[in-house]
This record gives sequence, structure tokens and C-alpha cells, in this order.
Amino acid sequence: MSITRINTNFDAIFSANALKQTERALQTAMARISTGKRINYASDDPMGVGMLTQFKSTLSGTRVAQQNIQEGIAMLQFADGVVGSFEDKLIQLKDIALRAGNSATLSSDQVTALNNEFDTIKDSMSKTTMDAIKWNGKAIAAAATSAYSFQIGPQKGDTVAFAARSSLEVNWLRQGGVAGSFSGLGVLNTISANAALSMTAVALNNVGTVRSSIGRMMERMQYAIEDLMAQETNFAAAVSTVGDADLAAEISKMTTSQILAQSGAAMLGQANIHAQTLLNILM
Repeated sequence: MSITRINTNFDAIFSANALKQTERALQTAMARISTGKRINYASDDPMGVGMLTQFKSTLSGTRVAQQNIQEGIAMLQFADGVVGSFEDKLIQLKDIALRAGNSATLSSDQVTALNNEFDTIKDSMSKTTMDAIKWNGKAIAAAATSAYSFQIGPQKGDTVAFAARSSLEVNWLRQGGVAGSFSGLGVLNTISANAALSMTAVALNNVGTVRSSIGRMMERMQYAIEDLMAQETNFAAAVSTVGDADLAAEISKMTTSQILAQSGAAMLGQANIHAQTLLNILM
């Protein structure tokens, strides 16, 4: 600018604007260094802030879904334990029936003792009802419940269903999956022992089918957890890329801005001095 024109101090205006820009850059760098975030205000990256919101939401969802699956697996393990206890009792009944079937070597008192043991185990099974099998205070195979839905993903619709009652039908297991029940069974003679063997064999086959169904669901949930762990890693990296500050770069920017602020302030003062030079002509 010509120093002979004093109404408009272009150099001072230019220097002041440059100093304001430097101050904004310095403030941005300092904010990023102090918070560790690249985006502290939506104005820092309008498009990036929208992406960051979605990434953070999905990342949080993957973590909650993993917790859901772990709780679901725990419930299924409990159910498997219940069915497993029936398996143990059915095997005991089968073994007693096998032993009672060897009547040629047994006395009548021994057969009676075996039958009493058979009845004791049978009665313990009959006392367990569907509504008595509870998880967290809820009957997991209640009559009113046809299936349970597990939320295994971060989005709507990421669910799997498990038919609790049809898979854990204790009465069905106890009855061997056929008409009738164990209530009339005994092992007082060879004929009744053979009938008990037939029904326990059917029931044990059904138990195996049920446990297999539970196992497949638990395996599916475990695969889902592994997928979610991979998603969590990827979305965490995306959140870091979009939202985290590069401290080395920001420190470099801050240092540059500090130097520019000092030089800009000096040049602003120098621009104001130029106009004062004309006063020397008048003096």
C-alpha cells in the first residue's frame, strides 16, 4: 500500500485478517490436543461428524449385542443342564431295567429293591414341570411361550428365535415321546423291565435330539459373537480414523500457528506505523 494514502490502511486490514485466521487455527489445534478429538464441533468437519455418529452408534451396538449373546448362551447352557439331568436319570432308569431283566440271578427282594429305586427316580422326574424351569425368575419353557427372540446384532432385525417349549418339553421327554407316560412303568418282572427299556430308549433318543438343538443354537450364537468382535474392531478403527486427532500433526500446526501469531501481531503494528510516517512531513 502507498504510505501517502491514509484513509484506508490496507496493510493493517490484511495483517489483522491474517492474524484472525491464525488465531482460529491455533484454537482448533489446541482444542484437538487438549481433548484428543479431531472433531470437537460440528463445524470442524460437517460431513465427518455425521459419519462419526453412525460409527459410534454401531460400535456401541456391537458391544451390547455381544452382551446379549453371552446372556443368551448362559440361558441355553442352563437349559442344557436341565435336559442333561433328565438324561442322567433316564440312563439310571435304563440301567435298573437292564439289571432287573436279569431275573434268573436275582432274588425277589432284590427285584423289589430295584423296582423301588426305579420308582424313586421316576417320581423325581415327574415333579419337574415346564413352569418350574426358570431363568432369571422367568419360566423359560412356559406354556404361554412359543419361542424366545435373541437380539444378536446392532441393527433392527438382527435376531434369532429359539422354540423353548418345543425344544425343552419335559413332559414330552418324560413320556418318551410316545403315548402314555412313565407313571405306569416298573421292573417287577421281565415284561415290565423290557417295556421300561423300550421307553427309556425312545426318551434318551429324544433327549439327544433336544440337546443337539440347544447345542446348534449355542454354536450359532458363538459364531455371532466372533463376527461381532470383528465388527467391533473395524468400527473402532473407523471411529478413531474419523474422530481422533493426530497429535503429532496438531502439535506441529500449533507451533506453526504460534509463530505466525507472533509475526502477524508484529506486522500489524508495522502497518499502523506506516501511516504515522506522513506526520513527519507536517512537522
